[in-house]
Amino acid sequence: MLYGPNTQFGHGGSLFSIVEMQMQYVMDILKLMFNRGVAALEVRGDVADRYNDEVDRRHANMVWSHPGMDVYYRNSRGRVVVTNPFRVVEFEVSCEARS
Repeated sequence: MLYGPNTQFGHGGSLFSIVEMQMQYVMDILKLMFNRGVAALEVRGDVADRYNDEVDRRHANMVWSHPGMDVYYRNSRGRVVVTNPFRVVEFEVSCEARS
């Protein structure tokens, strides 16, 4: 799945740039999997939790979390689920650097 929760840039970048970065990330992962003979992968729960905690921590001081607003980018509990709080250069990652 590309363009999932908390992936829309709210301050720079475009849909095209996020999808291109995500596709590069997926391709890098697939290359590593093929090279190492890995048939499946799973995100560790603690890693996903740390990432989501960081997303929420950063959003706490941004306009998207301003109280009293009922908008499309927040869920029924008030959590921002559309935009990501990272700058474009922070969000761009590559598995190749970790191989």
